[in-house]
Order: sequence, then C-alpha cells, then structure tokens
Amino acid sequence: MERWLRRREREGLTYRELSEVSGIPIPTLSWWARKLSEDSGRPPSSPPCELVPVEIVDEEREAEAIEIHVGPGLRLVVPESFSEVHLARVLRVLSSTC
Repeated sequence: MERWLRRREREGLTYRELSEVSGIPIPTLSWWARKLSEDSGRPPSSPPCELVPVEIVDEEREAEAIEIHVGPGLRLVVPESFSEVHLARVLRVLSSTC
C-alpha cells in the first residue's frame, strides 16, 4: 500500500486515478493514506509549501489592506485594522495545511 501511495504522491495522481490503475477502491486508498500518515506523524499527501514572488502594486499609497492569493479562486484580504493576534492565528492555520 505504501508503494501505491508513494506513486500517487510522486506522479500527482488523484485517488480516483490511482484506484483505476491499481484496482484498489478509493475508500481503501484514503483510509490507508490516513493510517500511514498517523503512524508517521505527517499530514496525508500534504503539498510542500513554497515561496512565491510578491508584487508591490503602489509604493506611494499607504496600505489599506493586504490581499493574499492562496490558491485558485481563494484569496485572503486582511484589512489594516485587523488584530495582529487574529492574523497570527490565521497564519498558523494556513501554515499547518502546508
């Protein structure tokens, strides 16, 4: 099972694609992924975090909000008045998913 799940990660396969190739049902694959990740202490199939370029749009204007594009169709807008404590919580949650 570990060999199949490593192949999934290496080739970027979905559970459906891996199920079609291996003949193993999707629920069985996802159960084993969770089980093996619990045993290893790492989240299942977590994509690696990576740094991305940042573009400063207007240096002269004082920032009213910070806009972070997290992924396709997902963005986070942090207003200037947002509490640093709350922002730290949000960032911890986001970093735990990486």
